[in-house]
Amino acid sequence: MTDKKERPKLLAELSQMRQYVAELEALLEEDVDHLKEPQAPVAPVRNYHPTVFCEEILNQIPGLAYYKDTNGEYIMANQKFASALGLNVQQIVGKTDIDLIPAERAEKYWLEDQRILSGQDSILVIEEDVLYEGCNTFVSYRKAPLKDEEGLIIGLIGVGFDVSKHHLLEKQLEQERLLIRTVIDTIPDQIFVHDRNGRFLLNNLSDARVMGVQNPETLVGKGDEDFYPPDIAADYQADDRQVMDSGQPLIDHEELSISFDGRHHWVSTTKVPLRNRKGEVLGLVGIARDISERRAMEEKLIYHLDLENMLTQLSTRLINMDTENVDVEITNALGEVAEFEKIDRGYFFLMDQSKKTMRNTHEWCRGGIESHMEMFQDLALTALPWWVKKMEENELIALSRIDDLPEEALVEKKLLQAQRILSIVMIPVFVSYRLIGFAGFDSITAIKEWGQGSISSFKQFGNILGNLLERKRAKNDLQISEQQKAAILNAIPDNILRINQDGFILDVIASESSSLIIPADHIRGANISEITVNDIGVTFLRKIHSAISTGQKQTMEYEIPVRDRAEHFEARIVSTGDNEVIAIVRNVSERARLEQMKTDFIHRATHNLRTPVTTIFLMVSLLEGECTPREKREYFTVLKEELGKELTLIEDLLTVGRLESNHWVNKLKSIDPIESLHSSIQAISPVVGVT
Repeated sequence: MTDKKERPKLLAELSQMRQYVAELEALLEEDVDHLKEPQAPVAPVRNYHPTVFCEEILNQIPGLAYYKDTNGEYIMANQKFASALGLNVQQIVGKTDIDLIPAERAEKYWLEDQRILSGQDSILVIEEDVLYEGCNTFVSYRKAPLKDEEGLIIGLIGVGFDVSKHHLLEKQLEQERLLIRTVIDTIPDQIFVHDRNGRFLLNNLSDARVMGVQNPETLVGKGDEDFYPPDIAADYQADDRQVMDSGQPLIDHEELSISFDGRHHWVSTTKVPLRNRKGEVLGLVGIARDISERRAMEEKLIYHLDLENMLTQLSTRLINMDTENVDVEITNALGEVAEFEKIDRGYFFLMDQSKKTMRNTHEWCRGGIESHMEMFQDLALTALPWWVKKMEENELIALSRIDDLPEEALVEKKLLQAQRILSIVMIPVFVSYRLIGFAGFDSITAIKEWGQGSISSFKQFGNILGNLLERKRAKNDLQISEQQKAAILNAIPDNILRINQDGFILDVIASESSSLIIPADHIRGANISEITVNDIGVTFLRKIHSAISTGQKQTMEYEIPVRDRAEHFEARIVSTGDNEVIAIVRNVSERARLEQMKTDFIHRATHNLRTPVTTIFLMVSLLEGECTPREKREYFTVLKEELGKELTLIEDLLTVGRLESNHWVNKLKSIDPIESLHSSIQAISPVVGVT
């Protein structure tokens, strides 16, 4: 993984690379005076002679760089580009791609070049995985047209940079998300994350199924009121507000809930506040466990599962120093572009598509120029309809005179005139093909004639700004992902083990509410066979291999002797890729003891059924033989009493069945112990010969 200490250096290097490209294209615009060409509609390729100065600049670019003419022949290239092909610069000049690289890739590059040379695209940005200096490298390269002083396209320039580290950072973020999703979807408890408005930010599979939803991601942005009856939803939201307003957790709160199919069930809910690094509450993390079975067993049986408090501390860091530096860098970049173009004000507006608003987040002003940043906060997108429409269409606006605005931009014209703006440029900023805002530059002290070179530099600035904001978003998402993972893992009442395919325990997370038999420090690095008894380790290893090979969840139960008793455990094993698994281990000893009690009761009841049945058969046999009326009465009395005993035993068995299905109704009545003892003596008298 990329060292976090290297990330600021990487950002600085990539920023410097983008600056080199902007400087190079500006120099190329100035260098067209050195070009000679006839008056034909398209200048002949052979009259293009780059200067030695431009060649030196090209060689100073830290990435790959080259010039091509309209026929696709290389006019100039730097040594880095030549080295990537295993050649020198002299071997490239005058050649085309078909002469240098495989035909399939040459055709791809030719089609890209035609989009630039035909004027279809003013700039082309492409990222791909290529073989560079003997290694697979993820490269981002740009192609832009090269024009003469009359604006005719006479070739193109291409510049490429290695962005493998940034690509790896995004891959790491995706792996973190997959790990969180794998862990929480394996846990049978409901897990959820809410924002301050009660909207779902994250739900696991168990929580989604309670609400009748198969895909948890479809819950994002919705709330309790969308799935629960109004009274239950109101109770949930009241608890949420109490936790977020007070900043205090709600621990093991037992409440009645209802599933999407109308089934009522009891849950034990824990909610803790979700905070940022400043201690501000952003929302909450919650875990709800179905305790319906436990509550029923508490009323009918001696033993029940103890639910210990799940104490969780939330430590979140949404913004680190690097992220803060991105904001500073954006403001500085606005100032650098404005100074270079001799513009009075530069700014950036961030759009919130969910709220349909935009706000001025960054601004640079020349000395003596009034700041307007405070004026444009939470401005509705509909307030500037023509402006916003152009940005959504990815259309750059460059106006030397505000009076040139069309009639449909009357609102925008009045706003700009009120601010005494003479000339303006607006650049849409996209991130992952989504408009997130726009950058703007105002000229107030003089009318600014926007040349093609200036517009090109503005477009590149928009791309650079988009890349910076995308990195900031990626870092923020990674931080939030790590914070949510930490909060969820700390709240889980089970022990979590990360184990490789050979059975070695790579890491362990011990819940505060579920103590480990062996200290965590002794478990890390040990093999599963070393900390288990009998054949448990062999079975555990077999389950690990099955989870890795099939991709399916594996479960097992096992028993470990602890001091004077046996502890029972349940393990859920899920593959996480890279020949590793996550094992979630829960102590189920209480459940096992209850099951044993039930089994013992059934064995005793089965034995007790045999004696009355034997007596009944004996009485029937006597009644079938010769006997006096008095004997018949006695036999019938005994037969009736034994049938009563049989009925009582059957009722006891039915009671156990009702307990199992949660249909038991407790009815108490008083009895006379003397009368009960007398009845028992009467029942056994005929059998033992006592009258």
